Amino acid sequence: PPDRRQDDMLERLLVEKERATRAETTLQVKSAELTTLQDQKVKDAVKLATLEAKLDALKSQGTASSTTKAVSQEAEAKIKELEGQLAVSDRELQVLRLREGAEKESLHAQETLMASCFHELGLRYQKLRLQDQLAQMQASERGPSGS
Repeated sequence: PPDRRQDDMLERLLVEKERATRAETTLQVKSAELTTLQDQKVKDAVKLATLEAKLDALKSQGTASSTTKAVSQEAEAKIKELEGQLAVSDRELQVLRLREGAEKESLHAQETLMASCFHELGLRYQKLRLQDQLAQMQASERGPSGS
């Protein structure tokens, strides 16, 4: 039974290690995705600021020509579209940050479990080793007197 328990413990440890590796890989992918979304957010904000500056420039000219109004309406539509994209990117960023936090907590829990398993395995190994040494000492003491 001690060998079986040790095998079970090793098997559980390997399973947990595999889960931790998968969680780490997922965390790295999500972090890269988060960075990409943050970069896109910055680009969208710059684009939005540029379009708003163009719109302000057109408004300051104050010309009432139909082309200026058409360009102004087009710029406003583009600004609204970019603001919508920016809002969606912000929401995705928040979700990814929450997921990243949850995955970090999960990974920490798995690492703690693995450390506990290693410790327990080490203690069992030491106990078995001491029992083996004791049995060998007893056998060697009985051996010469039994001959």
